[in-house]
Amino acid sequence: MSRKAVMAEAEKSYRYILGSRRPPSEAKSLLLCVQKGCQWKRCKFCIGYASTPYFIRPVPHVLQDIRLLQRFVSALDEGSLPSPAGLSSDELEALHMAQHWHKHGKSSVFLQEADPLHLKPDDLVTILSALTSAFPSIQRVTCYGRSKSIARLSQEQLNAIREAGLNRVHIGLESGSDAVLQLMDKGVSKEMNIRAGQMCKLAGIEVSENVMPGLGGVALSAEHALHTADALCQINPDIILLRTLAIPEGTALAEEFRCGRFRDLSEVEKVQEIRQLLLHLDSRVTSILKSDHCCNLLDLYGQLPQDRDRLLGEIDAFLALSAEDQLTFRVGKRLGLLRRIEDLRSGCVRGRVQDVLSAYNVQAENADDFSRQLTAEMF
Repeated sequence: MSRKAVMAEAEKSYRYILGSRRPPSEAKSLLLCVQKGCQWKRCKFCIGYASTPYFIRPVPHVLQDIRLLQRFVSALDEGSLPSPAGLSSDELEALHMAQHWHKHGKSSVFLQEADPLHLKPDDLVTILSALTSAFPSIQRVTCYGRSKSIARLSQEQLNAIREAGLNRVHIGLESGSDAVLQLMDKGVSKEMNIRAGQMCKLAGIEVSENVMPGLGGVALSAEHALHTADALCQINPDIILLRTLAIPEGTALAEEFRCGRFRDLSEVEKVQEIRQLLLHLDSRVTSILKSDHCCNLLDLYGQLPQDRDRLLGEIDAFLALSAEDQLTFRVGKRLGLLRRIEDLRSGCVRGRVQDVLSAYNVQAENADDFSRQLTAEMF
């Protein structure tokens, strides 16, 4: 069957599809779904794709997405906004995405969902080539990627994917400790995580490594911090993203926590663990460090290594607070009433937090349970 015939057959069942997740940094990006769900779906802490059946979209369907989006973006470029009247539901959804992307400058694209690098390398190259050809304004194409999927590629295949247009990947390192990775059923090893990060760097792909403070619980906290720092030193990613452990209902980890098989760190202990991680990052690490997610207690941002002392100072400022002020900050931060320690100086803010503490009878003894509940609800 000819390529044209194959595409015609595949497009009989074509639907324009969007995934459900993206990093916060991709809020202004064009979202292009190349697969749905996650092929692994066994990480004990993750609820992100629990109810999503996994499948890889046919390449012709993704190419049809690109053509549909190109049609609407071209119309917007010409100032001729298409009338929604008469458009199908697929076309309307694509139009809304095109309008969003056009409004924000048409410069970045995020490939959905959990692991586009699990696609056949040639298929991913075909998609990337079509994408960058259709939209010359693109400056960045990003995706999530599992270390296992990256490590199975040859360096030449990864180089070709970079050459076709992929220039940033978000990898879920989570931990550099094999004991923690096995505990959480990540399906990867420390060595595999390091190799995948190094391969991407060698290909010229920006690497953003997700790190999860608290993932080792009480038993493995010290090992988690030390081995994660060691892995980061060997990779030297472009970005380190802190995603402090939350335990959403419906996860395997939530059940282990309820049964006492997993002992979660307190919020203060998780901050102390981040401090240990920072202390063990040496001068090889020239990453940007961010904690820009709602699960993090402290909003940290800095360029390593030069900002390390300042970041440690921000952590120490929280740890030096009285128990009462720590409690006020923790609950106020989780409720969105304050962001930084300096906000504690506001009598109005403190009064609003105190009202919550009184209404829910939050005290030092139950503060972690209250924070866990608030954080879990965000997921």
